[in-house]
Amino acid sequence: MDENSPPQYAAYPRATDPRQYNGPPDFRINAINEAWLIYKSDFGTWLGGYVIIILMSILLQVPAGTYVFWRMSTSGEAAATGTDVLVVSLVAGIISSAVSGVLHGGYLRLAIQKMRLRHEGIGGLFNLNGQGAKIAIWSVLYSLPILVISQVYSNFSSQQTNSANPDLGTLFGSMLLFFGAMVIVALLIFPFFLTPMLLVDQKMSIMQAASRSWQQVAKMYFRALGFYIVMAIIGASGVLACGIGVIFTLPLYQLAIAVAYRDNFMPPLSESQTAYSPEGAQPPGSFMG
Repeated sequence: MDENSPPQYAAYPRATDPRQYNGPPDFRINAINEAWLIYKSDFGTWLGGYVIIILMSILLQVPAGTYVFWRMSTSGEAAATGTDVLVVSLVAGIISSAVSGVLHGGYLRLAIQKMRLRHEGIGGLFNLNGQGAKIAIWSVLYSLPILVISQVYSNFSSQQTNSANPDLGTLFGSMLLFFGAMVIVALLIFPFFLTPMLLVDQKMSIMQAASRSWQQVAKMYFRALGFYIVMAIIGASGVLACGIGVIFTLPLYQLAIAVAYRDNFMPPLSESQTAYSPEGAQPPGSFMG
């Protein structure tokens, strides 16, 4: 095995737990089963942590939303397509992406620690292993294409809707173009979905982490894509419960992503290691060269 190869297998934390996987690096659909085991092992931490993430994301959008409402109330609906509104909305989206990315990084780190037998409370959400700035930058870079496309489409559709004679054909065409662009961008950026965990866990540089994520996903691209799509559907399924259900399903999605990272990049733990043993985890980078 060369120095860049992942370990041959990664076992579930304790000998008393069901060992869900003992094979080579892989992206397994049934990783969701192990994610559920982790979820129910400390339901309060995983649910409470994600509630904090959602609330922070909402609060960060309040100033921009207030500004847009004020502009429309004073200058009419046409103000929604103004350059100032576009800039404010884009900046708010960037800030929200950075903060949300940092919190998600802390959330994923908690899951990684859980699989290393280091059990932390909800306060661990704010521990980024000293990598907060890198994760914030990466989160903005990762989400920027989607933010830009969304803002451009929103601005264009508002102009068409507010015009005296809106062209339904143009609106429909722009909607198809928007969704097509989003699908293409999603397919291009999805191979980097393991990057945040490589940043927060192994303290790699952004370029190193992005490259490692891409390389690992590229080895099993369609298998990884199928895994990611299924997990995303499970995460979004909470919308069916009047939207509030995502509070319960998105944590499960995040934990499944952490399990995929474990399967591909973490070494196995010996059965002699105990839940509070300092040997329960190797120092970041010690097994990757």
